[in-house]
Amino acid sequence: MDKFVVRKKRKHEDSVDEAVGQHNEEKESLVTESTDSEAIIEHIEPVQSVDAENSNASSVPKAFRNWEKQHPWLKLNTTWVDEGFLDWKHGLRGIEKHEVSTLHINCAEALANVKTANIVPSISSAKSKQMMNDRVALLKIFSTLKTLVRQGHKWLHHQSQNEILELMASTVLSKIMDEIRAVEYFLLSLDETSDVSRSEQVSICLRIVSDDLSAKKYFIGSFSTKNTSAETLFDLVKKILMRYDLPISKLRGQCYDGASNVSGKIFGLQSQIRQEEPQALFVHCNAHNPNLVVQDSVEKILFARKFIRTLKNLINFVRDSTKHIAQFKDLQIEAEKENDSSLPSLAAYCPTRWVVRIKSLKTVKENYAPLMQFFYDRSIDREVDSSISAKASGFFNYMGSFEYSLLPVEVEVLLVIVKMMT
Repeated sequence: MDKFVVRKKRKHEDSVDEAVGQHNEEKESLVTESTDSEAIIEHIEPVQSVDAENSNASSVPKAFRNWEKQHPWLKLNTTWVDEGFLDWKHGLRGIEKHEVSTLHINCAEALANVKTANIVPSISSAKSKQMMNDRVALLKIFSTLKTLVRQGHKWLHHQSQNEILELMASTVLSKIMDEIRAVEYFLLSLDETSDVSRSEQVSICLRIVSDDLSAKKYFIGSFSTKNTSAETLFDLVKKILMRYDLPISKLRGQCYDGASNVSGKIFGLQSQIRQEEPQALFVHCNAHNPNLVVQDSVEKILFARKFIRTLKNLINFVRDSTKHIAQFKDLQIEAEKENDSSLPSLAAYCPTRWVVRIKSLKTVKENYAPLMQFFYDRSIDREVDSSISAKASGFFNYMGSFEYSLLPVEVEVLLVIVKMMT
């Protein structure tokens, strides 16, 4: 009888082990086929149901249902899947002991991470490859946009352009500020002007001297202001220094033009800054001084003043009309073919700095032949307005005069010398 009981018990245990083994194979096939970790957990059946179907009712105690409610992890624990559990008499004690084990705690943490974290992008090689390609494409877009902006072309929507350019400017400005903060002192340079819409703008530059004694000047930006009074400019300077974490105690120099709102000894900007930092000495802009000298000198010489004003009107006459520009470019192309050399475009006339006007003067000199042909064609063109024909005829006659043949050379020599000084 005892032998029969032992055999029957062994046969029952073998059937339970076989059922558990089949369940393990089903679980492994589910894990292999599924890529979603949450789907894996959802398809694994509780081990208790396998034991209940393939064993006697006495194999699993009825209290197991209550244990599952108190300890939900029983359905997923590897002890019940791989090794099995037969000591049901002390089952609750074994469950509580396993619950505080290192293996159980690590598995519980891993399961929580699987449920909360999205690990698909990190384990998907296709996704990683796509992200790398997107980064390369974005860098190409930035590089192309930077090149097109330098050439004056437009690409993409203007909002997209502005956003990308702002990102580039922010990165460059951040590196500049790191370099300025690294030195002991810096100098402030400021100038005010108006833009195309006649709005007041203030351009701010900072100058430093590096460890190898080389001077560097950085453009910080153009800032809109309601007016250019000393108080407004002083508030603007303080805000800029505060924004970029630059202490005014490190300011050792100020450089402006001769306008009273900035260079005034009592109420000027330089005076207000020196009240905050007495060591911030004011220096009149050396590049502005020669400009004023040349301006006053030319204004006193009648034929020189006439030449400068005619040069300005001549350039504007060609550049202010798209039709005129197209006609002039056609004449340029013909001249280039005849002389087998390239000709520069007419440079815009600078309304403020005389030194910059040397570029405009050189382009007019080099385009003498196509300009003469252009003005002659417009002067005899009956389809254009009479005022345009009259202006073109006046420019043609002036450029053909003896006076004009000498003045470009003399003015260019003067401007070259002034440019070297500045």
